Amino acid sequence: MVDEDGSSFIVLHGSGAAWPVEGREPGAKLPLQGSATAQILETSAGFHVELRDNEETATKYPALLPLREAGNRSYIGVPLMSSGRTFGALHLLSQTPNGLSEDDLPLAQRVADQIAGAISQDQLFKRHQATTAALSQSTERYRQMAELATDVVFTTDARGVFTYVNPVAPRLSGFSEDEILGRHFTEFVRPDWREKVRQFYVGHLRGRTPETLLEFPIITKSGDVKWMALRVRLVAEGGATRGFQALARDITERKQSEERLQKSEDRFRSVVEQAIDGFLVVDRSGVVIDVNRWFSDNLRYTRDEMLGKSMAEFIAEFKTERLTQVWARASHASQSESFTIEDTMLRKDGSEFPVEVGVGLMEVEGGQCLFGLVRDVTERKQSEHELRQAKAQVEQAGLARREFLANISREIRIPVSGIIGMTDLIMETDLTPQQREYVGMVGKSAGSLLNVIFDVLDSSNLEAGKLDLDRTPFDVRDCVSDALRMSAFKVHERGLELVQYVDERVPATLLGDPVRLRQIIVNLVGNAAKFTEQGEVLVSVGLEPHAGESQDGGPQEGEAVKIHISVRDTGIGIAPETQQAISESFAKADGKGGGSGLGLSLCAQLVGLMRGDIWLESEVGAGSTFHFTAEFGHVTDSENAVESGPVSGLQGVLVLLVDDNQTNLNNLSQVVAGWGMEPILATNAEQAIESLRRHATDDRDVSLAIVDSDLAGDDGFNLLQRIKSETAPSIAGIMMLTTLNQKEDMTRCREVGAARHVLKPVSPSSLLDAILDAVSGAVQPDAPDELLVNSQPQPYVKSVPSPQNDEASEELDQVAATGAEVDDSVASTTQPPEPTYDANGDDDSETGQVTEPGAEMDEFVASTTQPPEPTYDANAD
Repeated sequence: MVDEDGSSFIVLHGSGAAWPVEGREPGAKLPLQGSATAQILETSAGFHVELRDNEETATKYPALLPLREAGNRSYIGVPLMSSGRTFGALHLLSQTPNGLSEDDLPLAQRVADQIAGAISQDQLFKRHQATTAALSQSTERYRQMAELATDVVFTTDARGVFTYVNPVAPRLSGFSEDEILGRHFTEFVRPDWREKVRQFYVGHLRGRTPETLLEFPIITKSGDVKWMALRVRLVAEGGATRGFQALARDITERKQSEERLQKSEDRFRSVVEQAIDGFLVVDRSGVVIDVNRWFSDNLRYTRDEMLGKSMAEFIAEFKTERLTQVWARASHASQSESFTIEDTMLRKDGSEFPVEVGVGLMEVEGGQCLFGLVRDVTERKQSEHELRQAKAQVEQAGLARREFLANISREIRIPVSGIIGMTDLIMETDLTPQQREYVGMVGKSAGSLLNVIFDVLDSSNLEAGKLDLDRTPFDVRDCVSDALRMSAFKVHERGLELVQYVDERVPATLLGDPVRLRQIIVNLVGNAAKFTEQGEVLVSVGLEPHAGESQDGGPQEGEAVKIHISVRDTGIGIAPETQQAISESFAKADGKGGGSGLGLSLCAQLVGLMRGDIWLESEVGAGSTFHFTAEFGHVTDSENAVESGPVSGLQGVLVLLVDDNQTNLNNLSQVVAGWGMEPILATNAEQAIESLRRHATDDRDVSLAIVDSDLAGDDGFNLLQRIKSETAPSIAGIMMLTTLNQKEDMTRCREVGAARHVLKPVSPSSLLDAILDAVSGAVQPDAPDELLVNSQPQPYVKSVPSPQNDEASEELDQVAATGAEVDDSVASTTQPPEPTYDANGDDDSETGQVTEPGAEMDEFVASTTQPPEPTYDANAD
């Protein structure tokens, strides 16, 4: 029998020794091509052949040659046919010549027909079984799908009576399966919808519509209303309707959402109609689709008169090109983004008025449309016109005010500078303690007044945008040190340590305005010191993270450098509610002190000019930290760069550093190590003595000792005296002094044999000068006059030409020329009054123009009391 694929045949039965072995077993599958079976299928007729060993047999019946080789001599083959189709063959063989003849063909065909009939019946029975099984499986799958479905699945007869429901129906309706089956489906429909539903399905039945969809409400057993979407399919058999198959989905939530949406749309429409602004919707061609009542009130058109009309009738000088541009802009904006345009609208009577229109895209049936929120801006335009006029008047008044301030400040600065100079001269004369106190108060008040003047002038220039920053190469470390020296007296007066730390990655030379940078630091340090009772004020300088850093973490050549400076104190801290006020309005944090109140405000504006930011971090009881960033140029050419790195003559020199402040100690260590020296660190006297003894046993002499004069437990003078007497008599000592008690401290320096002294906070440049002098022996301990003069204030340079200032300058020049000792009170009187902390963090008394006690007096006048570049008026200094 031929296989289903038509390429092979299956042996149903084979017997007899003459049949080839491989084809004898029932079920054997053999190739059809070239076989005797194929030859019979081609002709659908039987034939008889005597299998002789001759050319005729080989030529006409090649497929029978294997049968002859197997020993057969006679062959008959007839087709197996059913319904006119040949599906196989019956083969008869005999090993006897002429054992089969042509006469045997009819009998063989009859036998073949009987066999074919039996095979057909068998195949028909098997197909019936397969069909029955498939139908049963399909029914079971349908039932399982119905049982597992999340929607209601049911069937009814032609009348609409339930014949089957899946388990979802009882769960959804609350009725049991028995309560549902046998009842008409409309019994579960909400009463007001029953007739509609009945009529709908009557039409469905009459029109024999294959499938329909209807949404309607039902009533559950508990009385709740549920909305159903019912999809029904007609079941027909033999031209007659047998019933319905249906799928029902619970759409209650969707209906409730639609109801809420409709209510929302109704509310929106109500709001739109009552809005004080106009609401307008137009299509792509500019045709009005919808408007609210605002247009009736303002344009005098009714809603019906506007709908369907072009916007050209309502916009003055309407242009299609502009509408196209607005559409393009709206299309590129995000879904929730709108933008504003200005236009001029036309009333029905032809009059015009200006409007501002917020434009955006919205989805409507049929596509996208433009909507506009229209506002009459007639009053605003009038106000803007009046504001421009007022602004021009204010600017004119501001110019007059600045000219007045410049002129009046000159008139005030001349006598105030004279008061300061003459006060300093008076302080050098013999005065009673009470007189000295009164004169000191005069000096302080004059200095405070001068600072207020400069604050006002700086604020005026900043307000007018006339304050420009210098751009000159400077050493940032020296700049920070200068600022700290200017603040040192007040900090040390409160018993605090003033510490600086500069990250080694910060370039040695920057390009910018060092005077303004110093001004910012002085203000912040003054603020920090005012609310710190004990501990320290730490000024740290580092690099802001930058995308283009070199491998060592520093900036690359030729690019801008942004430094980060923080001023941290160990004071009382600032409450969170006050921090916000400091950041926003610079209001005073307490009622103490006076001053201009402009210090921190100026700092913030100066930081802004330096392309930086300023902010505050603080915790009550844990101190405060003011941060600011500033951008500078990076100087890389050898002409402008400040020299740094190892110093000739100092490489390998052992130096003892003694300071009880770890931050100070680490900073000093980093500085001297950068010059090639080898630092030995100690935080107290015992550690220092022990370190010297240990190095003495290693045959390595310590050439230099740099000692803090104000060590905890034992002062630095006693320690240096012990070092010289006990361990290293030949060691060169450098004392680090505070700005307090300089006269007594310098006397003690001579007594203990200190080679040099430096004032705290120590700047790298002054420390290097002192180390080079001490190591080379340029200054001897027995040269008191030279030691004293080097540490005393230098005379003023004349800041403002006046007879008083000229006389004061000449007197001070004489004092400096003779090397006479200037009483320490002179330094005290030139200090500004007690710094006051704004409620905004302002330092009211220190604004960058502060006397530097113990430093060069010319710097005080030239750099601090003198205002920046003279931009106030043509005659200003």
